[in-house]
Amino acid sequence: MAIRKNSFIAGLLVFLCAALTSIPLQAQATLLASWPFNNSAEDASGNGYNATLKGHAGYTDDAINGSHSLLLSGSLDYAYVGPMDLGAEFTICAWVFLEPDVTNIQTIIGNAAGGSTVDGFKLFINNWDTDNKAILIESSDGTSRLDAASAENTFEDGAWNHIAATLDRTNGLARIYYNGKDVTLNGAVTPNFQATGAVTIGAMQDRSWYWTGMIDDLRIYQGLLTPDEIGDVMDSPETGVSRRTPIVVQDFHIRNFPNPFNPQTSITFDIKKQGFVQLDIVNIRGEHIRTLLSDEKSPGRFSILWDGLDDSGHAAPSGSYLCRLLSDDFSQTLKMALLR
Repeated sequence: MAIRKNSFIAGLLVFLCAALTSIPLQAQATLLASWPFNNSAEDASGNGYNATLKGHAGYTDDAINGSHSLLLSGSLDYAYVGPMDLGAEFTICAWVFLEPDVTNIQTIIGNAAGGSTVDGFKLFINNWDTDNKAILIESSDGTSRLDAASAENTFEDGAWNHIAATLDRTNGLARIYYNGKDVTLNGAVTPNFQATGAVTIGAMQDRSWYWTGMIDDLRIYQGLLTPDEIGDVMDSPETGVSRRTPIVVQDFHIRNFPNPFNPQTSITFDIKKQGFVQLDIVNIRGEHIRTLLSDEKSPGRFSILWDGLDDSGHAAPSGSYLCRLLSDDFSQTLKMALLR
């Protein structure tokens, strides 16, 4: 009886092992490329997908991970990576900051040119002729097109936000995550869109539809990260602190964008209480160039365009300039670079 019992158990174990080996296991996602943008566009994954900055793209010390982030003015500025094989399934994660009140499509990353049926994908914030603020993944196989999307007004500009997207090319499914939360309204994408084209950051492949703001800690994984894994990436030790909510830039009294600029830049500043406000442009020798504002203002956020002209209407030469903001409760100076 003992022999028959042992034989039964052994047979059962063989059956279970065979059954388990026939069950496909979910592939673990692996890091394909990573760009911390710490004053460099080098791929930190070690896989050699180094980016090249184009236009006036540069770095700013306003950052989520490390010392710097990628700064894009929204006009011919982007980072070119080149051809990448993203695989059948891949995940994109990034911290992004969109300048307030920008319009048009704001592209984070993609491997396809602009156009409704261009083979590939594009991940962007939709502000096309509207204040839509939906997060979209546009996909096409060259003939048909499907867009995965969040609801309108999901994305908040003027703050750091974490965006993640998982794309399953085989089954035509995608998920969109915003600050760690699944915000997918429609998850259908075109199956088998091409995944080997040249990748660009901050623009589409034909250098159209540029990002206007900052991008930091951008990562691409082969495979689909789980919601918990996306949360771990967002809250990774490199960022220093858990960030489950949008992070508004601190001390946002005055800033300009783009910087460097040619020929104009938008200067944005906050007024905490009603009072007299003056905004002056001076050169590095302290010589007065232009008064942009001299008036009483109520509390709020204001933007003023400097067109690179002095008070007489003459074009200021290339060089460094200081923008001085004076109000009843504070003063602040901002350094800017005019490149002609």
